[in-house]
Amino acid sequence: MRKFVNTKTGDVYHTGDAESIEDYDTLVGVENLKYMVEEKCTSSYQVGGEHYTNKAVQPWQAMEAWMTEDQFKGFMLGNVIKYIARFQDKGGKHDLEKAKHYLDKCLELW
Repeated sequence: MRKFVNTKTGDVYHTGDAESIEDYDTLVGVENLKYMVEEKCTSSYQVGGEHYTNKAVQPWQAMEAWMTEDQFKGFMLGNVIKYIARFQDKGGKHDLEKAKHYLDKCLELW
């Protein structure tokens, strides 16, 4: 899935497997195409390695399929709290980057 953000309005569009945002000109309106900027979806990268992103099914995908929506959102929020709570004692900036990654996923879910 690809994610595009309209820099003028802040609207977010998920395009699935489309090659470009131009494929969605009827969705966003031709006049808005010049404002569209692609952003990484949280599932397309990992903070701190590639040990999850290299798997055929990523743990996030499995949990999202097996858990209820509320359970999955709670898990994501819990990890934001975990990494923020421990960053000064354990992982420093790296833990803040992980917290941001989970928070970005939360923003995609809500």
